[in-house]
Amino acid sequence: MKLSTRSLAMYSLIILPSAAVHAGPNTEQSLQWLSRMAQAASTLSYEGTFVYVHQDAVEAMRIVHKVSGAENLERLVSLNGSMREVVRKNNIVTCFLPNNKQVVVEQQHNLVPFLASLPGRIDKVRSYYEFDLGDMDRVAGLRAQVVLVKPRDQYRFGYRLWLDERTGMLLKSQMLNESGQPIEQIMFTSFNILTTVPDQMLVPEGKQHTPNAWITDEKLPVSAMSATNEWRISWLPEGFEMSAKHMRNSSITAGPIHHFLISDGFASVSVFVERRTVQENNALTEVKKGAISAFSIISGDFKVTTVGEVPMPTVKRIAQSVQHQSAGVVSAP
Repeated sequence: MKLSTRSLAMYSLIILPSAAVHAGPNTEQSLQWLSRMAQAASTLSYEGTFVYVHQDAVEAMRIVHKVSGAENLERLVSLNGSMREVVRKNNIVTCFLPNNKQVVVEQQHNLVPFLASLPGRIDKVRSYYEFDLGDMDRVAGLRAQVVLVKPRDQYRFGYRLWLDERTGMLLKSQMLNESGQPIEQIMFTSFNILTTVPDQMLVPEGKQHTPNAWITDEKLPVSAMSATNEWRISWLPEGFEMSAKHMRNSSITAGPIHHFLISDGFASVSVFVERRTVQENNALTEVKKGAISAFSIISGDFKVTTVGEVPMPTVKRIAQSVQHQSAGVVSAP
């Protein structure tokens, strides 16, 4: 897995509290709003257009989302810049990249979107974040309640969320740095609830135009191998837990990739461990793109890469704590 802007773009498209936390009226009301947001994300079918603002870049995307029984179907199409199209069916995500003549297929393992699983996590996230209500505002022509989420330590970012007054749907979000300034923003410019979603709205155009000459990178689990005993992460910020751990094959890497997903309920970090290539040296590499921090370190025959929507010191310390069970800590030179 290369530590690159493209990798970051692909990523951006899956403990008990040490002390009791006092909850005032605003905290409880804020958490009620977040529960509504979670319910809306898991039950509503909708379509709309949103913009994603990070650093000096502005990306516009169209989205169609359908909930049908136990199935979640989604299609996103880029409206500016390089052509991209992402289709999701439950935990299978397919990304069409015409400019690279590539189709990337990801199978997300044991990943439940945060918004859908929030009610069961509230008791945990309230120990690591403070919650408050902001003013009423308008987004995409709809009245929205602002909810403020502030981290209790330096290992994660804060959030400002705009929730539809009628449905609780998340219409706008800002990720905030240590000074409370936005470093990433996603905002719907149009949003409509759908009572029915025709199948044609979810059919990817890219699939119709994919010639055999394109590269298909299908990342599938390696069932005969286990990532459980070979590697472990010896340090995580308080409140972060392992959400998924598996291995996968890729057609464009030298061997299987160990993938660990870590989350505290809001923020998430992916850890990838793979054999390094001949060209890769022992230098440390770090990349920052908007709210996404990525850090890569070489140790012996392996490369550890951490990518997440957390401050750079967090991904660095996590990467440097990765241990091979028989080789010790992967540490910076």
